[in-house]
Amino acid sequence: MNSILKLLVGETLPVFDATITDVDGEPVDLTGATVTLEVEAYNSEGDALILACDIVGPGHVQHTWAEPFDDPVNYRGRLRLVFTDGTRFAPTDGFVTVLVLP
Repeated sequence: MNSILKLLVGETLPVFDATITDVDGEPVDLTGATVTLEVEAYNSEGDALILACDIVGPGHVQHTWAEPFDDPVNYRGRLRLVFTDGTRFAPTDGFVTVLVLP
């Protein structure tokens, strides 16, 4: 999932869009799962932003930014999945970098 998402200060597009796959490259069944995108500013020891993702298809998730970012900041994020049986999973294939540009 190593990817870079670029937004401008004051904008809410593009949306975060990702497909979660298993080791064989097949989309993960997310039926009943809760998926969040957790992002934190680089070089920060503050709290991470925990953002709900919509499941829009097999293994396919999106997050639409509810509010625009006010300041240019670079974030690093990762997905977290919680399945109906309580199993928690964090894909280990990388991070997403969110660049908020002036």
